[in-house]
Amino acid sequence: MTKEKEQANRVALHRLLDVVLDVNGFESRSKERTGEKPTAFIDISGHVAKCSVRVHKTGWAKGETDDLGSEFYFDEPMEIDGLIRRLQRLVK
Repeated sequence: MTKEKEQANRVALHRLLDVVLDVNGFESRSKERTGEKPTAFIDISGHVAKCSVRVHKTGWAKGETDDLGSEFYFDEPMEIDGLIRRLQRLVK
């Protein structure tokens, strides 16, 4: 991977993390605690250059499936802008 591509991936990942933080804030989220506020999960597996995002639009509860899920590898073309736009709509 070129230095330019690596830098572009870092910038995109930082934007994605920023939007996930906008969705969740820094409070613990679950339907029991926060009602039906959207809840987003982000997992980064650096050892395999992978990122996954899961969103529960009406709040997270154990055993419920997510409403939006996306997974991508940094060494493949990333469609991160569309994912960021969908997450931004949840914040509004």
